[in-house]
This record gives sequence, structure tokens and C-alpha cells, in this order.
Amino acid sequence: MNATKDGGLRVNVLGPLEIWQGTTPVALSANRLRTMVALLAMSAGETISVERLAHALWGDYPPFNPRRSVQTYIARLRHKLGRQAIHSLPGGYRLEIEFDHVDALRFRHLLAEAALSRGTGRERECLQEALALWRGVPFDGVESETLRGPEAARLTELRLTAVERWIDVSLIQGLHGELVAEVQELAWYHPLREPLWQRLLVILDRCGRKAEALAMYEQLRHRLAERLGADPSPELQRIHSDLLAGDAWPSGTTVPRRLPASGADFVGRGEALKEIDRLLGEGGRICVITGMVGVGKTSLALRWAQEAAPRFPDGQLYADLQGFGPADVPVGPADVLETFLEALGVARHRTPDNEQARAALYRTMLADKRMLVVLDNARDAEQVRPLVPGGADSAVVIISRRRLNSLVATEGAGRTETETQATDGLFDLCERLPPALAVAAARMAANPSLLLGAQVAELRRSGAGLGVSTSRDDLTGMRIALTHSSRLLSADAARLFRLLALHPGPDITGPAIAAMAGLGRSRSDRVLDILRDAHLVHEPSPGRFALHELLRMYALEPAETIDGWTVREARRRLIQYYAHTAHAAARLLDGAAHLPPPPAAPDAQPQRLTNLAQATDWLRAEHATTRAVLLQAGDFPAEAVPLAAAMALWCDRQGAWREQIRIQRFALTLATSTGDVAAQAAARQSIAAASIELGLPEQARAELDQALELSRAGGDPVVHGLCLLDEALLAMRQQGPAAGLRHAERCLDWFRETQRDAHQARTLNLISRCHGELGQYAQALTTGETAMGIAIRTADRTGQAWSSATLGVIRHAMAQHHRAIVWFEHALMLLRDLGHRVWEGEVLRQLGDTYQAAGQPLEAGRCRRGAEEVLDEIRRHDDSAAHPPLISPFAVG
Repeated sequence: MNATKDGGLRVNVLGPLEIWQGTTPVALSANRLRTMVALLAMSAGETISVERLAHALWGDYPPFNPRRSVQTYIARLRHKLGRQAIHSLPGGYRLEIEFDHVDALRFRHLLAEAALSRGTGRERECLQEALALWRGVPFDGVESETLRGPEAARLTELRLTAVERWIDVSLIQGLHGELVAEVQELAWYHPLREPLWQRLLVILDRCGRKAEALAMYEQLRHRLAERLGADPSPELQRIHSDLLAGDAWPSGTTVPRRLPASGADFVGRGEALKEIDRLLGEGGRICVITGMVGVGKTSLALRWAQEAAPRFPDGQLYADLQGFGPADVPVGPADVLETFLEALGVARHRTPDNEQARAALYRTMLADKRMLVVLDNARDAEQVRPLVPGGADSAVVIISRRRLNSLVATEGAGRTETETQATDGLFDLCERLPPALAVAAARMAANPSLLLGAQVAELRRSGAGLGVSTSRDDLTGMRIALTHSSRLLSADAARLFRLLALHPGPDITGPAIAAMAGLGRSRSDRVLDILRDAHLVHEPSPGRFALHELLRMYALEPAETIDGWTVREARRRLIQYYAHTAHAAARLLDGAAHLPPPPAAPDAQPQRLTNLAQATDWLRAEHATTRAVLLQAGDFPAEAVPLAAAMALWCDRQGAWREQIRIQRFALTLATSTGDVAAQAAARQSIAAASIELGLPEQARAELDQALELSRAGGDPVVHGLCLLDEALLAMRQQGPAAGLRHAERCLDWFRETQRDAHQARTLNLISRCHGELGQYAQALTTGETAMGIAIRTADRTGQAWSSATLGVIRHAMAQHHRAIVWFEHALMLLRDLGHRVWEGEVLRQLGDTYQAAGQPLEAGRCRRGAEEVLDEIRRHDDSAAHPPLISPFAVG
């Protein structure tokens, strides 16, 4: 992190010197000013004498009056940093800066914490965080023998020692595959550091590259003899011997143990366990467990898996495929394969992009292993098939409400149907009426691992207690039983229980519950506690609540208990809650976001979000739920259309452009049905913007033409201006920077006429990029700095991020690499705060190129790997394999 959000001072010396005042970089042109601030920062909180400062500034050739000269430089530095930044004290001077705001001091602190955490998971975290602070050679850009000499050497030695310990810890954890490229680069950068080469040979061996390891040993042996006239160290020679013998390091591969715990009170399923044993006995690889919801299929499978675990020494994998979740969005095989591969030691950035390649790698890795795979809540055979290992020694247990006949036919799976007779008996006993089934569901939810047959027998013996009457019309007894099962629910609790079933997402938060029920937060929390105590609601993760599926089915059935008006009002409050909270989050992420929803009712208050972190966390956590809510919001277009706009902004930042188009097509349908011309224009403009990023110029052009016509008719100046801006970007992509410049200047005139400052800054940024592409660097810099000034004045952090990135590109094109790095790092910090993954990846790519041009290959590799990870994530969000670059890499003239 390179900047502080609270306006404080930060100094980075582990690479080119960087100075930040809050989020603004501070440039110091004079070398002695850079030396002075670096030395003061390295002694954060301590007083440095005039003599020490003078020696650092002038070495053995001080001026005639060193004290007066130091005072002069202190005055100049205060002019740059502020008068309160440097304190004059009897013993010298002290810089006012937090200890952790100096990267070298933060680095040392993390190494000390790692030493105290030795042997724990925290050790590797501390080492990794410490090493990530490095950007190149210490004190680069500071011409001081004091700092560039002994101090830099001490820091470099600490770094190498930390790297070696980090490698050791990673090897113990079986993460050798993630280390190869980085350690190889470090070893070549330090050709005579034998401890580093020892570890490189081990890593290559662990990755199955023994021949390469032996060849590198011979190169090192030759280099040592030629330069030093010495043989490799005894430790290196031992590793060489071990390589020849077959092993160079004790294997640290972690065996995955991913099974959840089974029910503690599991009883009465001995025959079912034996049946699974039989199916997976001689020659059997796959067992499918089927049955109705709530009968304990998962508990049965997990109990068998826990008992059978010793038969699978290479590990156990588990995944909930969510095939029948309330949002009706099952987990895709590609996502499950990514999780499985990560558990098997494949680094995320090395995971193949597409499902077929992931499945091939997964099957290859399990080909000769004895692994148990448990796949819960499977929707159909196609969801499961890519997850079945190819080897004969692994076993798969699949749990589903469906029979999966095609899997049985093609994969040779055996099937056990969980207590079909008992299930039918339960339905008959309850006369297949939802209220009676709800009573059974409540009991099963409280004790899901108890044999269903035993429950049915008990219910038959105490039928009167169930309240099941011989008459279908007599539901009173069943309601009494439900009330008893839920500990005498109050009217509010009974109403909330049924309202919760209306929520379409997989789970719901406390603030959303309060809004939907219209009870207020404190009263809603009290009622929610009653439902939790009655086991009618569970908490799958902290602060998020859900209904058991059978209880949801029951709660949605009895129309006489909750009238249509109440249902509609609950839905209205729910959509208002999500629309207003999503819009508030969008405004925090992008101050230029528009299309606010109409005022919310007093009983549907949105969640209060006060900062960027809260906004990005909310949007990330609620994305699937918000999508489900939106698709059920057709009766409330005034709220649904702004909700779609806020969701589209988040999709754009995550690179999920196809989803953005789907959401806006839905919004367009609603807006068209109500005749809302402005909303139609906004939806089409958003579709056009996503089409540009997907490389679909004809679709983008068609949408823009309609959006421009609608925005003229609807009189929305912001949407009209955004269409003009998209036209400029499309022209630049298709016809070149000169065409883009003409369109962008036309757009700038529009935003000036309509006095939209934030949009002026973004248009100026595009104009700057066009000038840069044309090689007009002076104009590009002037325009880019103007855009940055407007963005700062309007507190537009998105505009600041874009302008910083553009200024970095221009400085790179001018071969001013260190200045480019400062701007790119600043942009990166802002983009990460804003949750803008698309631009984060693009800036990381460009930053990697700049570090490479600056002669810092290690940092270049780090940035490029980061860019690759971001691109992989974007591809997982969207079907597009690639996208046009958002920042053009200008040719250096």
C-alpha cells in the first residue's frame, strides 16, 4: 500500500523512493531533499542529530556551515511536506510519521512477528506480507553512500534471509509449484548465494524437473570454480547426491481433508452404511444416494465417509453443489474443479481457464491416487460428470434428490435410495398437507441425522400429538403442533417466519429482514431470535439467515395466514431496501453514479454504508441475492431499474460484462413497459458500454444510436453525455486516436455545457490518452493533470484512479519509468479500494512492463502474475476469453 487515506505521511524506500501525503504523491527534485526525508523516515519517531544529517547529505566533504545548510534543507522540506511534518528539537530533527508508514520499518516489524510465530500458519503470512513490500533496490533514486551502502546491504540481507525462510515454510506446506518462477529469478539475480540455489534445486525436484535441477547444479559448480576457485558447499553437494539417489527434501505435500463433521447423534443407519460399503466394495467407484429433502442423505454419506477415510490415504474432497438452493443457481463444475485443484496444491494463477482443461488436470492428478470425493446436493448428471475422477482407486459419493439415471448408465454408478418407504409413510401420515409436513420438517431440522423410519414410527404412535386430523379441512390441530414445535410463536414471529420464505436469495441479512418485515431493526432482531430458538431459522454464516427447505415450502403454502396485500407490501419493502442500499454502495464506489430510486418508505430503510470497504463488501456478498431479488421485482419497475443500474456498475468493475448486458436487458424491458424513456436510454447506454468491452462494435453501435435518440427525447444530460463518451471510446478502438480525440472533444463540450465536473474529468482523461497515442506527450500530460485536478476537487476517486493510470502510461511512454511507477502504484491503490478488478488487472500489466523497463525484473514478474490472476478471475465471471486493453501501451518515442 502506497498511500494513506487519513492524510498522513508515508515514505517507501524498498525500491525507488516514494513519498505520499495522504493519497497525493510528493515529488522531490533535489537529491539532498530525497536523502534527508529517507534518513528521517528510517528513524521514525526518533530524533536525528544535525551531524548525522550532514554526513548523510555531504559525506566527508561538508559545507562551510553544516548546521546552516541543514536548516536550509529542512525549511525546503517543510515547504513540501507541511510545517508540522518535521519537529525541531534540542538534539536535532524528528519526522512526524507512523512507524508502519515507512515500508522498511514495517518490513522489519513483520519479520520480528514471523520469528515469534515460527511453526504456525501466521509465520508464512507475515513473511509473505513483508516480502510484498519490496519493489526493487533499496533507496533507489537516493544518492547517499550512507543509505545506498551499509543500510541497503543490511536490508537486502534481511530480505534474502526472509525469502529463504518463506521458501522453507512453503515447501513444508507442499506449495512448491507456486515457487518455481520466483525462486528461479532470485537465484539468477544472486548467482553465488548457495542457500538460495539449494532451495531452487529442491523445488525443481519436487516439481518433477530433476534433470533441470541436476543441470543447474553443474552450472553453479562451474561458476563457483571459475569465479572463486571453490567447490559447492557440503549442503549443496548433499542435495546433489540426494537428487541422484532419488530424493532431495522430505515431502511436505498436504493431504486434503475436506469432509465436514457428521451428526454427533447419528443412530439407526447400520443397514444403509452396509449398502454403501457393498456398492463401493469390489470394483465399485461411484455411489449415488437419493431421497427426498430432509431425510438425512448428507448425514448418512458423511458418517460413511468419516468411517471409510482410512481407506483413502491420499485424502478426501467435499463440495456442496447447491443444486436445489433457493436461488436456483447451482455451483458450476468449473468452480468446483478450481476449489478441488487448489486443495490438491495447484496455485490459483496456474489453474486452467476452461472447464475441460481443469477436468483433465484434475483427473490426471488423481489417476494413481486413492481419493474419496463427496458431492452433495447434486442437481443432475451433467453437473457431476466432470467431477468424477478417472482412476480406478478413487471413490465418489453423490447425494441428490434425483435418481441421476444417466450417470448410473454411463459411469457404472450404484444407487441407494434413502428410506423410500419411510418417506412415503411420512407423506401418507401427514395426508400430504404442507402444514403437517412442516411439523415433521421442524423435527427433522432439529435432528437431521435420526433415521426417518424411526421418526415415522414414533409419529404413528403419537398421531394425536401431531394434530393430524382425519378431516382434510381440520387444520387447527396441525397449526397447534407447529406452534408447539416453534415454542409458541408470537404473531410477529409467525408472520416473519412466513415472510422469510418470500426472500428469493440463498440467505438474508438482519437489515434486509427488518426492512422486509417493516418492524424496525431492534424489534426484528428480537423476533428473529424467537425463530432461531425454535429451530425454524438457522444461521449458515454469521449475520446471514436461512430457512430449512421444507419449512420454506410450508411457509409459502397457506394463503389464509398471510394475505396478498401483506405479501406485496413485503416485496415492495424488500426491493426498496436492495435498491437503496445498492445505489448507496454504487455512489460510494463512483460519485458519478446516477439513476437514484424513488424515496423508500419509512419502514423499508436501507442498510447504512459509510465507506468504500463497506460498499465493496456489501456488493460482493449480496451479488447473487440481489440478482435473485431483481428478477422477481417486475411489479416494481421504479425501484428495479435503479437496482439494475447499481448492479451493472459492479458487474462492469468485475469484468462480468455478459451478466451486465443480461441485467440491463431486463431493466430495458421494465422501462419500456412503463414508458420511462430516460431509463430506457440508460439501459441501452450500459449495454453499449459492456458491448465495447466484449469487442462487439456492431452491437455497441446499434445500442448507442438508440440510446442517443432516447436520451435526446428523455432529456437526461448525463446519459446523453455518457453515450458521447462511449462513442469516443468506440471510435478510438476502431478508427484510431485521432478519431477518438474528435469525438471526445465533442463530448467535453457537452459536459461543460451541462456543468458535469466529474464527467468532464473522465472525458479529459480520454483526451489525454488520445494525445498520448498520437505521440503528443506535452499535451497529454497537461490534459491528464487537468483531469486529475478536477477529480481531486470533486472527490471523485474513480476519476483519480483513471487519471493516475493515464499519467503513468504517459510517463512510461516518455521513458520516465520511476515517475510512471509512482502513478501506477497510486492508481493500483485506488482501484483496489474501489473494487475495480478490470482496471486493476490492466494497471498491473502495464506496471509490470514499466518495472521491466526500469531494470527491476522481480517486481515486473510479481505484477504480471497479479495481472494474470485478475484476468483469470474476470474470465470466470464472464464467458469472454479476453477483452481489448483499456490502457493503450504507447510506443516510446
